[in-house]
Amino acid sequence: MGRNLNPLERRGWVRIEVGEADQRERVAYLTDAGTAAIEAALPYWREAQRRVTPLVESSALRAVADQLGALRSA
Repeated sequence: MGRNLNPLERRGWVRIEVGEADQRERVAYLTDAGTAAIEAALPYWREAQRRVTPLVESSALRAVADQLGALRSA
């Protein structure tokens, strides 16, 4: 997880702190800069979704969502 969060921390989008209950635990918090980055990206994400949705059948999207859900519970 740290490998994925480190670039976000370097950009100032997340702050990583040591957990209160367990010193081995790390807790990631979204910073104000991270919130701003998400807000800036949302129009692009929405446009991508608008363009892709007509190209992919809804049953295929459901199947992918189901498979991802199965991975989460594994």
